[in-house]
Formats: sequence, structure tokens, C-alpha cells
Amino acid sequence: MQKICGVWAPLKLKKLRNIYGPSAGILCIGPGGENLVKFANVVCQEGRAGGRPGIGAVMGSKNLIAVVFIGSGDLQAAYPKEMKELGAEAYREVLTKPNYAFWKRQSTMSTIEWSQENSVLPTYNYREGVFEKAEAMGGFTMEKLTSLA
Repeated sequence: MQKICGVWAPLKLKKLRNIYGPSAGILCIGPGGENLVKFANVVCQEGRAGGRPGIGAVMGSKNLIAVVFIGSGDLQAAYPKEMKELGAEAYREVLTKPNYAFWKRQSTMSTIEWSQENSVLPTYNYREGVFEKAEAMGGFTMEKLTSLA
């Protein structure tokens, strides 16, 4: 097997994908998680990251470098027609919400301003709730910057 410990997470994903194939689900940590960095994330889907409270470090503390899932069949819904109808209904409802267009433009970046105003912006590894430069990275700033492109 190829060496994957100590390897940058996106490269680790690529190596594991080469071993287990394109249909495998892969979740891994990088050197940060292996070295128990308190804010280490987990990475999947060729670069998607998650785990603000340090779930990567938790995996690293268990010497769990990666988890690979390979399925052998389809998961069948008990009531597929009703599930499809419910999903379509929920999506239609989301589209009618007054802030949907705003959310579509800013996505999670829109939470920066709110978090700063309410002193819950995760700053300095959650030791602070505000950040003096929050305005420069918030949703409105990012919206302006990306609209210039």
C-alpha cells in the first residue's frame, strides 16, 4: 500500500481514490489532524472540508487516518414516491422564502456579519467571539469583490 501518513489531505484523497476506485466514499485527515492540531478538519469529495471543532484532531488521536466506504447496492426508500414529493415540496417552499436570493448570493459568508454583531464569530481558535477585520471578509465585501470579476 502507498504511504499516506503525513501526506497533505487532497493528495491523500487522490492516492486512496486510485486504490479504491471512483465510487468509493473517502473521508480523511491531513498532517494537521495527524499532529492533533486543535482545529484540524476532515476532508472528503476532493477538497470539501468540515469540522470546525477539530474533528480531524479527534480522528488523529485515535490514529484513524481515513475512512473508506464502498457500497454494493442501492439504498431503497421505503416510500420513494412520497419521499420525492416531500423533497419537491420542501424545495418549492425554500424558493418562496424572502431571504433566499440573498442567501444564494452570499451563502454562508452572510453569517460573518451576524456572528460579529452577536460576538459569536469563532476567532483565535474559539478563544474570542469578535474579529477586528471581520468586515473585510464578510458576505457584503465578498459579494462586492466577486461582482467585479
